Amino acid sequence: TLTTVTLAYKEATDNTGFVRYRIYRNGEEIADLDGSALTYTDTELTPGTEYSYTVESYDDCNNPCETAPEVSAQTKPDTENPSAPNSLSVVKRSGSSITLRWNPAKDNVKIGGYELYRNGEKIADITKGVSYEDTGLSANTAYEYKVRAYDT
Repeated sequence: TLTTVTLAYKEATDNTGFVRYRIYRNGEEIADLDGSALTYTDTELTPGTEYSYTVESYDDCNNPCETAPEVSAQTKPDTENPSAPNSLSVVKRSGSSITLRWNPAKDNVKIGGYELYRNGEKIADITKGVSYEDTGLSANTAYEYKVRAYDT
């Protein structure tokens, strides 16, 4: 999917009868599963990204039994733009600052953040929250603000 990859593998055998599986993504262990698990879903991945996987089986003495050949999988690309944030409003102002707030945008995967523009020029990239305090402003001056969401 956009953010998951599901692996399926064949059951391994060992003379002790006890088998566990270790799943590796890009060379790093991401799961240690009991022998009854013959599928694994890797979650919270980045859309449009290729990952390589290896499944290693081992016995109760931690001896490797078998290592499956490495496979690659790519998550689907995110082709859907986020919605526009709405209700941009001034929640506080002083002689030299304006605090803005807006309603969060929605996205099919995840909002990466917001770009804030003052008088057509980008002034901030906000990656946490839905507010911003613009400081160092001139008193008795009109400013026009726009906010744009982007996804991950």
